[in-house]
Amino acid sequence: MEEKSIQKLNAGISVVFIAAALVLFGVALKNRNAAEPAAEPPASTSAPSQESQQYQDLAGMRQLELAKDFASWTPEAKLETEKTRSGMLAVTGKIAKAFLIVKASVDGKPLTKYESVFVKLNDAGGHLFRPQSLPSPDSGVTSLLFDLSAVPVLPSIPYDETRTPDQADLSAVLLDGKSVRLTAFISSLRPALLEELTLSYVCAEDSDCNVVAK
Repeated sequence: MEEKSIQKLNAGISVVFIAAALVLFGVALKNRNAAEPAAEPPASTSAPSQESQQYQDLAGMRQLELAKDFASWTPEAKLETEKTRSGMLAVTGKIAKAFLIVKASVDGKPLTKYESVFVKLNDAGGHLFRPQSLPSPDSGVTSLLFDLSAVPVLPSIPYDETRTPDQADLSAVLLDGKSVRLTAFISSLRPALLEELTLSYVCAEDSDCNVVAK
């Protein structure tokens, strides 16, 4: 009887220790969860990106299409008339702000380091310096956006992104009553495509401005 009593006592003590351990484990787990910061909710994907918002703003401006799906290149490093987008623009009124939208490709892909887009209004401009483009949506081709009052350009080839560009004010020629000469092409030894060249602009207050192709 004495041996059975000892066994029962030992069994009871074991049950007590197990119950105490479970209680302590539960308390520790609760304290750990309370100490951990709540997980942040995932970022919303509904807010427009900087690029899309910027392009939405441009869509509200007046626009003039300067080139659309224009085949342009410089075979044997020579400039040919039929591969150059040229013409005259007529300006009326006062322009407060203007932007240049550019899309270009080679074989349906972005331009490589061996190609560049050249744009001039009268004598202002040059090879557009792509690293300093304003943010623009990824379209699968070379997509650029420039404030016309400060366009980074290389005045001559070779196009090299290690060079320091000049700052050209192309907006300075867009004056009331003036005619402006446009010259644009893609410097490339293989066929390229000037998919889009668009002038977007805003009139000054109390001015009904306009830019048209002559």
